[in-house]
Amino acid sequence: MESTEEFEKLLFLYKTEGKNMSIETFCIHNGINYRAFDKWYRNTHKKIVPVQIVDIPDKEVQSEKASESSKQHVEPENLEHLPEPLISMSLYCNNGISVKRRHLTFGQLKNS
Repeated sequence: MESTEEFEKLLFLYKTEGKNMSIETFCIHNGINYRAFDKWYRNTHKKIVPVQIVDIPDKEVQSEKASESSKQHVEPENLEHLPEPLISMSLYCNNGISVKRRHLTFGQLKNS
């Protein structure tokens, strides 16, 4: 059975040397069971790290103040005149590929 140390070494080697192959192929070439590695990776790398925002750039502070001052009650009949909300999406695959889309309308997200 593979140990955490072996998996850590394999992950380091993959990040430094395995640029042109998948992690599954890299595991096979190094004699490591991919399913065991994948299970270990998922169990040990799911940690959510809390983030504390220290400062906001001046431009964002001004836009936040402007948006707060423009907030007002909207009647249901006026909803059709509001701009469509923007959506951000992040997709992370276990082989290291990530796809990020920001500031999309629902139609743009649906078509992408």
